[in-house]
Amino acid sequence: MTDLHSNGASPFLTESRFEAPAEEKLVANVPTLEELERVHIRYVLERVRWHQGRAAAVLGISSKTLYRKIRQYGFKRPHVTAPIDR
Repeated sequence: MTDLHSNGASPFLTESRFEAPAEEKLVANVPTLEELERVHIRYVLERVRWHQGRAAAVLGISSKTLYRKIRQYGFKRPHVTAPIDR
């Protein structure tokens, strides 16, 4: 079933112009670009086991930029403890 007015026109088109729905509806629960960047950087760092050179290469940024982003977002390298031999 189509969403057309009785005259056959799209409900979003009037006078040959596109009228977008209210902005609030379009961006509800959509993360900001900064939030997406933060999540993606953390994901890449975890995937490369915090090898910052590799992470920077995967992300397509310089190591210096990655280091700055790590500080900006307050990331801390996880402490890896050696397994206990029993």
